[in-house]
Amino acid sequence: MLPVRMSGEPGRAPPEQLGDYALQRRLAVGGTSEVFVGVDRRDARQTPLVVKRLLPVHLADPAMVAMFVSEAQIHRAISHPNVVHVLDAGVANGEPFLVLSFVDGIDLSRLARRAEAEARPIPIGLSIYVARALTEALTAVHTATADDGHPLGVVHRDVTPSNVYLSLRGEVVLGDFGIARTNLGRQSRASMGGGLKGKYAYLAPEQVGGEPADQRADLFSLAVVLAELLLGRPLFEGAGQLAVLLAIRDGRIDRLTAIKDSLPSGLFDVLSRALAREPAERYQTAAELGEALAPFEGERHVRRAELCEWVTWARDTSSLAKKLKESIRESSDRLRAVVPPGDLDDQAADRARQLDDEPPTALRARDRDAEPETLRFDEHPSAVRFARGGVAGPIAFAQVIAMVVTGEVAPDDEVDLMGQGFRRVSEIDLLVRHLPDETTTRSLAAPTEPDLTFSLEECALLDVLGRLAKRAETGALLVTGPARDSMGAQRREIYLKDGKLLHVFSNEAGDLLGQTLVRRGILNEAELDMALAVLSKFQGRLGDTLIGLGLIDAVTLFRAIEEQGKDRLARAFGWRAGTAAFHRGVAPQRVEFPLDLDMAPVLLAGAEASLPDEAAMDLFRSRLATKLRRVRAQTGRPRAPLPRPMVLVLEGLGAGMELRQLLLRLGTTGALTGPEALRALAVALALGLVEEA
Repeated sequence: MLPVRMSGEPGRAPPEQLGDYALQRRLAVGGTSEVFVGVDRRDARQTPLVVKRLLPVHLADPAMVAMFVSEAQIHRAISHPNVVHVLDAGVANGEPFLVLSFVDGIDLSRLARRAEAEARPIPIGLSIYVARALTEALTAVHTATADDGHPLGVVHRDVTPSNVYLSLRGEVVLGDFGIARTNLGRQSRASMGGGLKGKYAYLAPEQVGGEPADQRADLFSLAVVLAELLLGRPLFEGAGQLAVLLAIRDGRIDRLTAIKDSLPSGLFDVLSRALAREPAERYQTAAELGEALAPFEGERHVRRAELCEWVTWARDTSSLAKKLKESIRESSDRLRAVVPPGDLDDQAADRARQLDDEPPTALRARDRDAEPETLRFDEHPSAVRFARGGVAGPIAFAQVIAMVVTGEVAPDDEVDLMGQGFRRVSEIDLLVRHLPDETTTRSLAAPTEPDLTFSLEECALLDVLGRLAKRAETGALLVTGPARDSMGAQRREIYLKDGKLLHVFSNEAGDLLGQTLVRRGILNEAELDMALAVLSKFQGRLGDTLIGLGLIDAVTLFRAIEEQGKDRLARAFGWRAGTAAFHRGVAPQRVEFPLDLDMAPVLLAGAEASLPDEAAMDLFRSRLATKLRRVRAQTGRPRAPLPRPMVLVLEGLGAGMELRQLLLRLGTTGALTGPEALRALAVALALGLVEEA
């Protein structure tokens, strides 16, 4: 956590002392801790120190206290000039605290913001100097050992500009190990929620997807930091946090590619490798990345002197504050020129007059710490007029959205949206993007003659999808199941791209995002009702609404949407009647959140939903004497890691054996129960990973 001066902050006044340390002023406060400038009362020179302690609300939480203690242990295991040094740690008045070295300067985030505000690009060589210093810091972090010499395997997990400190002497220091992880199983505040708020743009793709992340994730984050210094703006673009996470997951570095020709020859290649989507394709160590960046740095002592000048400039906010005042005053003057004096808000006029009397620190603190304005909601009811006859209403905006998504309201129906008058759904932009694709099940005729057709009575959906995934097919699988109720047959539109799951549409209300989140325990009904009540204020996007209201963080929502896709599909795996038609090459018209999911875990989730223990046993009861063998993996397309049950089944098969022998082997070791093994085997057979000998 970076020292940032604050003025007039609310909250408790700092105590005069904490143990042997006198706390002089609070520098910053975060979600879990607060940081002060202090001095050791025993030090005659009164050298400034940083004292960090837990917020009072967390003192009774053993997990948070353990996290704080873990941070101290990690810090103490690392000694390097480019890493913040822990001078002391202890407990005073029942409060654990850390004493850290004080970096007299600013953080990298502040330097970047000032450079952007003043349209002053940070020189390439200086950016490389900062990045190389961080590779040296990460080398020390990643190679840290315990007292017995055992590698700790530290992953910082928070390499962001706000945690990079720049001193007036040109030093670059990495700090804040609050969410770091070691191979000793330390719990972090990130795993407990809230640790990543506001830092999503620096996550590695594997972190976004909830996959195991190692030290190569830190290198990805560092590469993002460097790319942003070169760009002068964020690397991953998007209209919201979910869009940014999608850009990271898909490895979209278009902004960096656009400036490729303006970079020194070879630098783009270094960055694109460091930003590779797959960890195996990146640099494998921080030292390796640092070596690759070395040719672009120039003379280090020159860069250090250059950083001194930049830090001094960025820390002096007087010129920036003057420009801000002039800009606001100019805007106020323009407003007075076009608005009659009696119509000008007196409060706004008073605010303009106060600018000269208010110090810049107070302006910054007010802008940063102000509470968000309470969201007002005064929605008019809506109504639907069906083309087939009949009217529904008055109904809430959120209910209109649900009816459009599930197909209950068609493009030709008319909607009076919150008192705006009846118009066709196809003419209302806010509703059009929620319509299912007209090119598929919404039309009377299919888009094309299907390339493949299946009867679900003869071929289970598991086997249909396995066959398509095995062939790396791209297209739409239109599945019609048994009749549900008065709404007719259940439907799924399943879109594949290169054998991976791209999108699933369901016409069942229970598959809507809100219901999925409640079913999974991520939201409760009251929270969902609150979000639905103000849905129109967020352009009908439930995800943006939930994030905006602070009911869910973006990463949790991102992963929940992926699970929603699995759920929609899994609920169809039990259909024993109906048809499936595959239209090769057909893509969805509108997908705001492409799933890009490997089929193995998707199919396993479907098998778990549709094959309870007894059903799994019945499926294979007559095949116990069948000899099975693994199929050699085809070269060319890399295969994603398989779910653990499937890995155990494949490893258990060895060179090949009868099914009963496989079940006996797995049962003896206790790795999997019989039904678990059979469900994993069913998926492996469907994907062609196992065959009968």
